[in-house]
Amino acid sequence: MALRCSSPPLIRPTLPTMDSHRGGVVAAVCRDHDGHYLSLSATVFPFTNKLQIFETYACREALALAENIAVQDICVASDCQGVVNDISKGT
Repeated sequence: MALRCSSPPLIRPTLPTMDSHRGGVVAAVCRDHDGHYLSLSATVFPFTNKLQIFETYACREALALAENIAVQDICVASDCQGVVNDISKGT
């Protein structure tokens, strides 16, 4: 199911690519409300192998991407309920 935002850009963190011994990569893709590509950001996180930590890093990457391209009104899509709850609570 695709999530659509009416006017702010949508930044969707990607599923992490992990290696259980060496870490992984997270990325965030920013698209406008029509689905057109705006920007992409990716970061390598060595020595981490927990999926929820990667999901958290991916959401942080999405927020950093928004700051880098000077977008203030955004919609970040995530399917990791634990991370969404932690962000909502400020933890």
